[in-house]
Amino acid sequence: MKQLIISILLAVITMTSMAQIKPEVSETVELMSILSRTAGFQEYRMDMGGLYTKDTEEWFAPHEKHPTVGYYQTLRAKHGISHGAVMTMAINIVATNGTRYAETHSLFHDTAGLQLMADGSE
Repeated sequence: MKQLIISILLAVITMTSMAQIKPEVSETVELMSILSRTAGFQEYRMDMGGLYTKDTEEWFAPHEKHPTVGYYQTLRAKHGISHGAVMTMAINIVATNGTRYAETHSLFHDTAGLQLMADGSE
């Protein structure tokens, strides 16, 4: 009887917690990971995404010389950003009234390059 009660309790807890999970795709995380890949960051060039990776590479290949990519490469050269720093910047990019701008760590004062990429400017 005790085992049945524990099993029912675990089932209820599992179903309750599963109902609260909402999968999402963050545009800012996608932006920064694609930008990192386009800028040549090796830790973002692992081919684990299959067709998605191939499609994003083809789509963004014409933008390899975009000022934002160059700016991003400069940030890496000056400050050594990689791995977690990229995602830290990603979660600090905020969308307001449809315009995206970067609110990054004080180390990265000039966010004009990120603005260009985020709003689709050429």
